[in-house]
Amino acid sequence: MKERTLTINWSDGHLSLFHYIWLRDNCPCPECQHPNGQRVFETITIPSDIRPNSIQTIEDGQIKIVWADGHVSHFSPRWLRTHCYSASERAKRAKKQPSRKLSLDC
Repeated sequence: MKERTLTINWSDGHLSLFHYIWLRDNCPCPECQHPNGQRVFETITIPSDIRPNSIQTIEDGQIKIVWADGHVSHFSPRWLRTHCYSASERAKRAKKQPSRKLSLDC
């Protein structure tokens, strides 16, 4: 564990860094997310220096993070890779997104 990030070395050689505050902000548990996907807390309530007490891979391949305040987050590898915000992963996703050019006369 680095001081502010979780580093994942994927089997294909890709390296992902996830900031702890980002992971805590994106916790998918029912305490943190409404069934409609919206967060049920304000990001500003997360301490900027948040740290995990432990990080482990559990039997189903998920990453389990126990935060210093006792909250527990689970992230699937697929979700983490899909949401990796490295420049190379963002570029891959951008290529898959259709785009439309719009000209405006202002």
